[in-house]
Amino acid sequence: MPDGVEQTKKLVDDTHEYGIIMVEREGKATGIYRANIEYIGKEVKYTQISNFTIRILYHIHRGRTAKRVVLLVNDRNREAIADSETNQLTSLQKFVDFAAMQGNFSFWGKSPDLQKVLRKLYDEEKPGFQIETLGWYRRSKFFVFANGIFDGTFRPVDKYGIVEDSKESFYIPYANPPDEYQYQNERKFWYDGKSKVSFQKWAPLFYQTFGMNGAAMMLYATACLFSSDIFAYMNRFPLMFLYGEGGSGKGTLVESLQAWWGKPQPPIKISEKANTDKAKIRKLAQYVDAMVYFNEFTSDVDISVIKTLSGFYDRFGYERASMDTKFGTETVPINSGVVIDGNFYPADDDPLLQRLIVLEMNSNERSKEQRDNYDRLMRMNEKGITTVTGELLRHREMLDKQFRAMFRNTFDSFRVFCKDVKAPDRMFSNYAVLLTCYKALAPVVPWPFNYFEMAKFLRETLRQQSSKRAVGGAVSNFWGVLEHLISTKVIADGNQFEIRDNLFYLRFSLIHPLYLEHHFRIYRKAGLNRTTLQDKLKDSDAFVESKANHRFAGNWKSVTSCMVFSLDKIGVKIEEIVSSMKYKGENEGSVPTLPYGEGQTPSQPAGHIPF
Repeated sequence: MPDGVEQTKKLVDDTHEYGIIMVEREGKATGIYRANIEYIGKEVKYTQISNFTIRILYHIHRGRTAKRVVLLVNDRNREAIADSETNQLTSLQKFVDFAAMQGNFSFWGKSPDLQKVLRKLYDEEKPGFQIETLGWYRRSKFFVFANGIFDGTFRPVDKYGIVEDSKESFYIPYANPPDEYQYQNERKFWYDGKSKVSFQKWAPLFYQTFGMNGAAMMLYATACLFSSDIFAYMNRFPLMFLYGEGGSGKGTLVESLQAWWGKPQPPIKISEKANTDKAKIRKLAQYVDAMVYFNEFTSDVDISVIKTLSGFYDRFGYERASMDTKFGTETVPINSGVVIDGNFYPADDDPLLQRLIVLEMNSNERSKEQRDNYDRLMRMNEKGITTVTGELLRHREMLDKQFRAMFRNTFDSFRVFCKDVKAPDRMFSNYAVLLTCYKALAPVVPWPFNYFEMAKFLRETLRQQSSKRAVGGAVSNFWGVLEHLISTKVIADGNQFEIRDNLFYLRFSLIHPLYLEHHFRIYRKAGLNRTTLQDKLKDSDAFVESKANHRFAGNWKSVTSCMVFSLDKIGVKIEEIVSSMKYKGENEGSVPTLPYGEGQTPSQPAGHIPF
């Protein structure tokens, strides 16, 4: 043996098997040694070829590529752990460079020596898997945090980032990164094994702090924790929208619940240009069954962003080219639930609105009791409440089974309960997800509120959302355009519309082309097609009836079809506008002359409107 190295059976076996030995001993003896066998006298002499030992902790298969997690220890007892692509080990120069990159690690052997080293390393390495995505790991049925896995109990990673299973090994690269600035957000996804906070202790305090909005958000966070199972059953997953003025506690509410997954993740600003649509989707691909927070929804959000947000409901990610095949693609998926907040109500886009559960938070005043509860809650959250998450995760199999058994009945019952609420099935379905989560876990989870009060709260929430959906958005924009058309004398009382006995008679077929033109001018986006807009107007509270035969004052010799609305419910003061313009005696019964560019062409006579 080299000086100072005690002979062991393993060193002797390695000498004959590989022609090299690795000595791990603090001091100068640490390193790799080449065995030079002298047959005369049967002596073996050793030549040192490095100042470090090397061990492959983990061999990871990744499609066409593979990598190895390598541990190096030098003669100063300094350790380095690094990810290595296979080709960094197989070439002598690349191996020398790879070792030097880790610090004071020098290899001065030759190419045959390296081949002996690799043969030994490959024989002793363990196959395993690198976990790329935190959260629910369906393949092995456990929940992954940056510092370990939870499968009923929490098992932390060792100092190399590895968790040993009875059958497999798992490498989590986020626990101990070599660079303190690396994986900063992933390291927030952290299980606090020292916490002793229980759901029974935390949930009532959270409920007392945030009230029924908090209760609904608690159910939504629970649904997010099991969203992959819920989506597998429903093929959709609702989005949560918190609407209200600044200082109403929207961000505080979300961050308090994000503590279920460790430290709250920083919110993603919807309007910030750096956060492209693909960047938003990548964020939702990073974690499985988490809750991602998008904030600052505004009225002028680009239509592409609206479509991206709507796609989260159906979990439409995006495709990119795969490096493993010539023409193949791989999908960047949507893996988590989404909470959006804003000071503007999301009524301008009905497809998005139908995919949301909208909670209104308009109060920015707090009682002393609420402020005290909030302070207590924050102190509890800062200590760590991932033990609350662990309690819920233990019931995953139960929730999946019960959700599938209970959802249809819950949906039907809630629809009957909301019989006076006019809304599409999709919106009832969104709210039924929360109620089904409550029912599925009620036997084992001590909810701090009862089912009936939650159902009543969600009914009123849906009623408000449905009402604003009817009078807001496209319908509201229509009446805004109509107000503009009247104010600018593009249309006149007695021709395209008529006011009589507090009713508003509208020749829709004449108005729709003008609506399309002026909607784009005012809102910088296309209006709705004729059929869709008619249906939405008929669904609004202002609609009274459709008439097949009506005589307008400006065209009393013939009858025409029209739509009739209640003046009090259309949301704009049309009667006042008409009166202020003094149509009587000046323009009654006539269509005002339009300047060129307002719906005319050079070949049309003045005053002609191309209906």
